[in-house]
Amino acid sequence: MCKTARPFWVAGLSAAAACLLCAFLPLAWLLYIGIGLTAMTVFVLCFYKVRALRFASLVLVAVTLATWWFRHCEVVRYQPLEAAAGNEVALCASVEVTSSDILLTVVDGDLPKGTQLYLRELPLNVTLNDHVVVETTFTLHKAAGDALSLLQAKAQDTLFWLEAVDNEVQNWQIVAGKPTVLQWFGDVRERWAARVHDMVGGDSGAVITGICMGADELLSLSAVLTFRQCGISHLFAVSGLHLSVLTAVLLQLLKRCHVPRRIRSVITAVAVILFAMLVGWTASAIRAGFLCAVVAVGLCLRRQADPRNSLGLALVLLLFENPFSAYDVGLLLSFLATFGLLFFSGPITNVLMRLPLGDSAKRVWKPIVSTVAVTLSATLATLPVTVLFFGSISVVGVLANVLLSFPAMALLLVGWLAILCSLTGCAVLYRPLLLVAGWLSKALLAATNVLAVPTVSIRPPATVIAVLGGAALLFLGYRLWRYRGVAVAACLVSVSLLIATLSTASFKRDAVRIEPIPTEEGMAVVVHYERETVLVVAPVKSQTLYDTQRQLADSNITELSAVWVLSDIPYAAESTAVFLQKTIDIAAVHGVQTAELSVGGKRVVFTVETPSALADAVFTETSVTLYQDGKGYAIEKENNCWPSVWIRDGEWLLKSQ
Repeated sequence: MCKTARPFWVAGLSAAAACLLCAFLPLAWLLYIGIGLTAMTVFVLCFYKVRALRFASLVLVAVTLATWWFRHCEVVRYQPLEAAAGNEVALCASVEVTSSDILLTVVDGDLPKGTQLYLRELPLNVTLNDHVVVETTFTLHKAAGDALSLLQAKAQDTLFWLEAVDNEVQNWQIVAGKPTVLQWFGDVRERWAARVHDMVGGDSGAVITGICMGADELLSLSAVLTFRQCGISHLFAVSGLHLSVLTAVLLQLLKRCHVPRRIRSVITAVAVILFAMLVGWTASAIRAGFLCAVVAVGLCLRRQADPRNSLGLALVLLLFENPFSAYDVGLLLSFLATFGLLFFSGPITNVLMRLPLGDSAKRVWKPIVSTVAVTLSATLATLPVTVLFFGSISVVGVLANVLLSFPAMALLLVGWLAILCSLTGCAVLYRPLLLVAGWLSKALLAATNVLAVPTVSIRPPATVIAVLGGAALLFLGYRLWRYRGVAVAACLVSVSLLIATLSTASFKRDAVRIEPIPTEEGMAVVVHYERETVLVVAPVKSQTLYDTQRQLADSNITELSAVWVLSDIPYAAESTAVFLQKTIDIAAVHGVQTAELSVGGKRVVFTVETPSALADAVFTETSVTLYQDGKGYAIEKENNCWPSVWIRDGEWLLKSQ
């Protein structure tokens, strides 16, 4: 009889694959597919010889349950909201205020209880604080975007948002409320982060709060861009790296204090779960916290936890909470990074340790190899998702991770010790530890400024195909000629990438790329020329700016050379500057009715609504029309996506996703 050694690993992967596929199938199909899968499951379970194939039976059961659960969540959670989109709804909801958004959780009213929605465009004469309960009438809206961005919005419960119907404060009923457990932990984190940031100041304090508590909202945009270019932004997302260090240090500390094994295991498991709640209970924190808690409980029971089985169980629990989380970028990166560590780290370490070195050199080389193997394995595993969702990769990511991982972990430990001293009232140690953490933070910032190199912009699907093809070629070379085949395949891939890079750079020279940004109210375009990025926007309502801000963030754009606001509305340029500069560095904002851009000596003229003899591009609320020799060419959606258009030597060359 065939036994399944890791049932949760198999079930988790099968359920995730089912959720990934179900998202692109019509809802009516899911009903018939679920019925067919249920019939197959019953057939398999009724026959002993078929049931003896444990692996196949487990996959079938997991896929069947995931399909039915996915359809149930779609029907119960999202269809009622989609039916109410565009209508007015009377709601009583609790309020949670973050640095950039106002989150409402429905307590009572026309929508299901517990539904989370974002409030856009808060009236000027209404003030909302954390944990108050508000009752008024709103208009429900659905977020705009392509299929992939909408799936991410579903995964993060940000698909729907609210707009107040009445801006008069007397029509708003606001009463005090009680925070939930997670909100209470969030308040504690905000207080600690504010205290540390006030004492250290600037980006140095923000780096401490970001690495120690995941509170990276205090970082300046320039620092965010620098860390992103170095490929070490993951340090601010509390995940397995942070919690594994916490687990190891806490277990060792309790052991040195002669705490009994079972008690220290329970204390460690509870501390890990509490810390995951403190940093926001994100998908990566839940997964990492669960794995570390399983390790602690395994020590208590004198059993060694199976990493793959534990990872699969964490995936099952996350998909049970929200099956659309299979498309959550944070979960995908966290899962794939752990997957890479489990399957790639060992072989990479074995290859690097084969170098002919002496005993003393090997002792120095071993920790370096360990860091390189961890970084390479995580980078390779997450590369397809990074390309697909962010469209860029860091050139110096591996080097920066190798050089900066040790100081970052030192900062993590010193920062936690400082916070613990603050909690226990030990001011004698608190300030010196915080001073050391500040020095480490400044050193980390200085190193990132030295290593920062602009990321390489890559566009799917061609790049994804190239990455997967290169990986397949390396695997084929290994299967045929082992390590010699890997070396030959790596040379072929490198030559191909070099030729593609040179040809792409030659094409981009002296070329302008226009990238439309679709919104529910109006449209904007981003103009790229070499290293300059310019935004042209005609804001009809604040929703135009919300969608523009979201698209710029999705495109990894944190700096703009200029913003041209095409509008005759008074103060439109000032309002746009105030709104966008919350998250984007802008060199200049211009309020005009016709924007004439001279980018690298090339003139591109934008107008709104009515074309003129000088206009190169005219955009309305729903489309962009390009003009050449008096002939118009409309940019239209392809596969529910807005394509980019390249301009070179006055000609519209081609469209590219």
